[in-house]
Amino acid sequence: MAMTHAHPSRLPATVLTIAGLIPFFAGIAGMALLEPPTNSTAELWLRAYCVSILGFLGGIRWGGEVARDQARWSVLVPAVLLALLGWAIMPYVTIVLFEPQPAWWLAYAGLFGAAWLWDVMTSDLPVWFKPLRTIASVGAVATCVAAWVVTSFL
Repeated sequence: MAMTHAHPSRLPATVLTIAGLIPFFAGIAGMALLEPPTNSTAELWLRAYCVSILGFLGGIRWGGEVARDQARWSVLVPAVLLALLGWAIMPYVTIVLFEPQPAWWLAYAGLFGAAWLWDVMTSDLPVWFKPLRTIASVGAVATCVAAWVVTSFL
């Protein structure tokens, strides 16, 4: 399909999605390459970015759903849960445990994977958006797994 016939949202969505991967990659680079305690700050920033992006992903589904004539609980509840589960990890790891545990990075990876699966399996989102979501999800999941490796073994 020629770009002139492409959906008008495709280019901005693609550019901004790719740009949205930059904080993931910068966060893991900071965790792996910076000296303590700065590497811990990079970890906190990456965790905060994971939370905000999980909320954003839920917001995509929420926004699409409330635009319908009849909003479905089956979409609204998981959209909110995605954000709440991502948020719940952060204070628990940061405040309750005080010392971040590497396994929580796998929980974030699982949430990103679940959001991706939900999005690619639905007919509610445009077909062109699904490959874009796949690229973003691979980047997010890979970063979370890399954060697990860095916090476990480095």
